[in-house]
Amino acid sequence: MILAFIMFPILFSFLYQLSSEEQLTFKYFLQRSTCDHCHQPLRFYNLIPILSFCGQKGRTSCCRQRLSIYYFIGECLAMAGALLLYWQLPISRSLFIALFLLLLTTAISDIATLTISLNLLFVFVVACCVLFHCEWLQFLIVLLISHILFFIVRSGIGYGDILLINFLALFLPFHLFTYVLLFTFIFAGLFAVIVILSGYYRRRLMIPLVPFIFSAFCFVMVSYTTLLFGGEIL
Repeated sequence: MILAFIMFPILFSFLYQLSSEEQLTFKYFLQRSTCDHCHQPLRFYNLIPILSFCGQKGRTSCCRQRLSIYYFIGECLAMAGALLLYWQLPISRSLFIALFLLLLTTAISDIATLTISLNLLFVFVVACCVLFHCEWLQFLIVLLISHILFFIVRSGIGYGDILLINFLALFLPFHLFTYVLLFTFIFAGLFAVIVILSGYYRRRLMIPLVPFIFSAFCFVMVSYTTLLFGGEIL
């Protein structure tokens, strides 16, 4: 339990910084972590999740620039996600860790920049294809349908969202993938209704989808046994 609480936030911080890299090289995985602003190597105590952010009052210790609040938010969510390892999960814990960290990192990145790192997605695709079973037929079907829909309603969803959905289709069993997709659009639809009713709607308002994919994934992992109602419903 303690190890998971420590490692989840550390892995998130590494992946979040990786997602900001424009050019990914093998050398990146061998070098020490550096400051986002002045690129000086970080000291050991700078890498302590949450505590270092609070102790440094949200600023870097080297150049005193303001740290992104998304590091703090992501590390807290990652620590909370470690609790789910002791839940009755419908998938293996190793696959859950991989998907949880990817979705959390891309969700935070999508909120901050409205983009999804292809470098990060590529790293996870390669690693997960080596480590986990792949649902190739399901992936090909979802790949075809999602790209047809993308070209029909191109302004309705980002291509990065399409790629992430295809990624989930490659590794999640059909019923779990269907649940995640279903609740993604339920949560996103409810949020859109709230935004419209509250008067914050703008014609060009861009709403990131990945946070809803992440929320749906966590919801399905936690409530899967309840969703079954005594048997498969999808």
